[in-house]
Amino acid sequence: MPPIVRHDCDLEVGMPPFALDITVLRALFDAVNRLRVAGGDSAKERRMIQEALPKFDNFVQICVHPFIETMHSCAGRRSLFIGMSLRGVAHGIDWYCRVSEDWILITGISRWRVYDGRPLINPAQIKWQEAVRWMNAVRPYAWHWFEEHQKWTCADGAHGRKRDFAAFENDFNQ
Repeated sequence: MPPIVRHDCDLEVGMPPFALDITVLRALFDAVNRLRVAGGDSAKERRMIQEALPKFDNFVQICVHPFIETMHSCAGRRSLFIGMSLRGVAHGIDWYCRVSEDWILITGISRWRVYDGRPLINPAQIKWQEAVRWMNAVRPYAWHWFEEHQKWTCADGAHGRKRDFAAFENDFNQ
């Protein structure tokens, strides 16, 4: 069961596009965790970091809080704080990160030498890939439905068969 996404939205700040989409939040979670794991000095340390990270589906709640950045290189720009809780709001935050409105990481990893400062994710691309995966998954069903519809339309006495026969006769009568 996916976590519940809730937001503390300040009316003056607003949310960037796709900020509350669960697929985009999962991709952001994976991108930040890749950076956290890459910060390990040895393969053993990276494996230990990976094993210690919680799985996205284990979270109960995701809190997205937009605000105007006052520090760092993004001062004056909108940013998002994303906090995830394994046991609900009352027990605190077990995973967090802060990103600018264009999905550049502000805080969330301890070793910055692994991060090049580019946007972590492209939400529009993630949503496009999700739509393409869905279309590929349902395509066999659509083709089956189309085949059944054509059989039904062109059956004996059906409207499609009469229309095709009239068009055929019209072609030879000219």
